[in-house]
Amino acid sequence: MSQAMTGYKKKIFGALIIFSVLLNVFFIGGIASLIHRFGFPPMPPSPIVEFQHAARSLPRDSQDKVEAIISKHQEGIDGHFTNMKHIFPEMFNILTAETFDLNAFEALRQRMASTGASINLAMKDMVLEIVAALPNDQRIAFFEKAAPPRPPFMTPTEK
Repeated sequence: MSQAMTGYKKKIFGALIIFSVLLNVFFIGGIASLIHRFGFPPMPPSPIVEFQHAARSLPRDSQDKVEAIISKHQEGIDGHFTNMKHIFPEMFNILTAETFDLNAFEALRQRMASTGASINLAMKDMVLEIVAALPNDQRIAFFEKAAPPRPPFMTPTEK
């Protein structure tokens, strides 16, 4: 009689394991289909987009000035961001290649640093023009909308 009970317990245990595996496959499939359907979470908007949204809250004459400044710098800044986006797949290819090419990696790292410096310089020029074009109260309101403080996990730590 105890052996019959043991056989029964084995069947129940086996059925529970099979059910658990099927449930996990179901949930993994659901998550995978959501990612496939909706994609990964979007990248944060570019600073240009943030500045354009913030400009809409300004009085009409100041809004026109800021939008003209943004338009003047937009093509160059967007071009630098596009260049930076192309660097990452190249970096991935170098890092995952069968043999690591140190020279190609160093050249790409230099290109990344140069592109980053170009983005920073272009953004600095645009920000300084916006600062010069706005009275203090509008400047404060604009940058509170355009560049709010970052959450602690996105703030660089000081050494």
